[in-house]
Amino acid sequence: MTPSSEVPPLLLETLERAWLEEMIAGFTPAESKAVGLALTDTEAGTVVSLRVFPDVPLFNRTLNLGMYRPVTDAALDELLTVARDLSMVRLMAGLIPGAQPDDLRDRLLQRGAQTTRATVQPAHARA
Repeated sequence: MTPSSEVPPLLLETLERAWLEEMIAGFTPAESKAVGLALTDTEAGTVVSLRVFPDVPLFNRTLNLGMYRPVTDAALDELLTVARDLSMVRLMAGLIPGAQPDDLRDRLLQRGAQTTRATVQPAHARA
């Protein structure tokens, strides 16, 4: 297996999107409605939403943010409108290496984003 540091971030995001599309296609209409898993494309990137957990950022986040084109202020407005329309409490904006423009992080912070990174270390790994 190739070490993750050698795998381009855009490839990982593309594979994740393909996996999500396949999962969504496997739902029956009733399951889709009950779960509410959706991919919504915007100018800035893709919004992944899981309506049954609107307050959990892990399920309500971006994919490919700023990877195919530089994110404009209008694109950020659209992204936030989509999140609001999907009743998201939080939207995790994942910034991956290569996201454009270079000041995207700062522009998100200016719009009220908060920098976070939470990890959990398994008990056996703490020793």
